[in-house]
Amino acid sequence: MPVYYYVVIVVLGVGNLVLAVVAYFQRSKQIRGNRLREQQLLLAEARNDLAGLRLERLNDQLALLTEIRDAVCRERRSPHQALGEDVAARTNGHSAAHHVTPSFDR
Repeated sequence: MPVYYYVVIVVLGVGNLVLAVVAYFQRSKQIRGNRLREQQLLLAEARNDLAGLRLERLNDQLALLTEIRDAVCRERRSPHQALGEDVAARTNGHSAAHHVTPSFDR
């Protein structure tokens, strides 16, 4: 009977050792997962910073393109257009032509 007792103790010890190895590997995976999440967080922060810089650059480009468009439109304006705008401004936006709706009697 004492031999069975020692065998049980040895089997329990080996089982305990196997469980400890499994726990060690699980903890190792967990630590690697935490490192991966930390790296992903750092990458996400860097990506957000780059997106902010890109947005600033796009706003700068938009302002520049707006200035270019306005300059080109001023250059293309003909003298007749300027005169017409001047006349329209003097008449306070009233149109010179009077629209008459024809009436048909039956």
